[in-house]
Amino acid sequence: MNPETGKFNFASSFPTYSLVSVFLVTLSMFIFLLFYVWDTYRDFRDTQEYIRLSELTGTIANLDDVLTMAAKTAAGTGDLKWEKRYRSYEKELNDTISEAISLESKYSLGKSLLKVDDSNKELCEMTDKAFNLVRIGQLEAASYLLNNEDYENQKKLYRAGTDQITSAINSFIKERCEEYHFQSYVTLVFASIAIPFLLLSWISVSRMLRKHDTDHDRFQLKLMESEQRFRDLTENTSDWIWEINCQLQFTYTNPNVKDILGYTPEELIGKRIYDFMSEDEVPKMNEFAAALAKNPQPFHNLENKNIHKDGSLRILETSGIPIYCRDGTINGYRGIDRDITDRRQAEKALWQEQNLLNRITETSPIGITVLNRQGVIIYANNEAVSILGLPKEKLTHLSYDSPEWKITDFEGKEIPEDMLPFNVVRKNRKPILNFRHALLKNKDEKIFLSMNSAPLLDNDGNFDGMVSAIEEITEQVKAENEKELLIKKLQKALLDVRTLSGLLPICAKCKKVRDDKGYWSSVEKYIQKRSSVKFSHGFCPECFDKYCSKYFSNGKSPAEDDTDDDEF
Repeated sequence: MNPETGKFNFASSFPTYSLVSVFLVTLSMFIFLLFYVWDTYRDFRDTQEYIRLSELTGTIANLDDVLTMAAKTAAGTGDLKWEKRYRSYEKELNDTISEAISLESKYSLGKSLLKVDDSNKELCEMTDKAFNLVRIGQLEAASYLLNNEDYENQKKLYRAGTDQITSAINSFIKERCEEYHFQSYVTLVFASIAIPFLLLSWISVSRMLRKHDTDHDRFQLKLMESEQRFRDLTENTSDWIWEINCQLQFTYTNPNVKDILGYTPEELIGKRIYDFMSEDEVPKMNEFAAALAKNPQPFHNLENKNIHKDGSLRILETSGIPIYCRDGTINGYRGIDRDITDRRQAEKALWQEQNLLNRITETSPIGITVLNRQGVIIYANNEAVSILGLPKEKLTHLSYDSPEWKITDFEGKEIPEDMLPFNVVRKNRKPILNFRHALLKNKDEKIFLSMNSAPLLDNDGNFDGMVSAIEEITEQVKAENEKELLIKKLQKALLDVRTLSGLLPICAKCKKVRDDKGYWSSVEKYIQKRSSVKFSHGFCPECFDKYCSKYFSNGKSPAEDDTDDDEF
């Protein structure tokens, strides 16, 4: 179990090296012990044969004594019964000598028994002659033959051969006993070292195996949990998870494909990816798949067009990784698709809206600027560039209160920092309208501006900048100033008229007055036009008597009649 990745590597976690090492050591010791036992068994069998050869040598000596005694007794007594006894042991002696010779030859102990055999043959010939003499009654000759010097020499050779082989056998058995003693010591030492070593080794391997089993069980549990999490994830995610083989056929898909393309997993299994793509998308995907076949690698955020079961077009964003077999060959791909149709449509609508907004702002007769939350201009349309007289590259890096602006009011007084539009909008989070101020354009030209500003807020309602509409009103301000000056002059002239000061030209006949433009008008019109005076008309008593007395029965003028109105 890898503690960093949480993955279980069976090959690396299984104690293969330790198990194989201990097994090979155990096998080596077992083979050595088996060879040692076989060698001991073979030595033991050889020892048995040596002991058998020793027994045969003793039998040969005893039978020789028996045969010699039988022959000499027959020669001394003339009783042929001893010949029968002799003949009964003669064959046994010959067989014993033959067997002993074969063992002697097998173990390369020399040729002592061959010499014994030769002596035995000579003695047998002499004994046969002696028995022949006994049969004819020549007992003395028979006794002489069995006791002469040749017979005794053969007997000595016979004895020397048996003694020599007996000595060799005794020496061999002594050496074997010493060798057995040494082997027993070596075996004891070897066993005292090997047995604890093997015991500890197998205990260690056993612990490793138990740990491996425990880790494997834990891994199986984690694998089951991981599979359950994967199943829960694939069945509850809003994305489409799939697997394809090298022929680009679907081998697995989660149920969410129905929400994205309208098909059930069963309808997709075995189908190729091209079966659900628009015709114009197939060549591009075919080229992409060919590139992946030559160089398998993960890919991310691949946009492709697919056809929904209802015939509508769906835009998917695809990511995938290659699947490899244990031998390292590519077996397909596993990946995830996300439906981004709504997002692309929203992006398209947003782009259209932004494009429209850009066209409006760039063609607007009013300057438009956008400031970030730090008060730095980040956007200015063409009219704003024209109004402020700076290149767009420089303008979009200046602060709203840059010293080169030299912002003042119309009277040239410096505007307090907290009264500038940016600070007011940032503080109140409300628009301000028709903020009128002056600044320097191109460092020497004073211009007058009217500004409408509104805050830009983020999703949490926090201040994120400001947008402003700027209108240059320099000419308007100049016109207003001139108008104000003219008004003041007219007011002064009217004031002069109201006081009727100065010299007025008047006709001596009709009493009309000439104005400053050369036109003649009645006195009433001239004064009423140039003052707040209103005239009421009536008759003086002289004019009444002259022009109106005939219309009144009492002969009184309106001025004299209290009941009559003064006005006519």
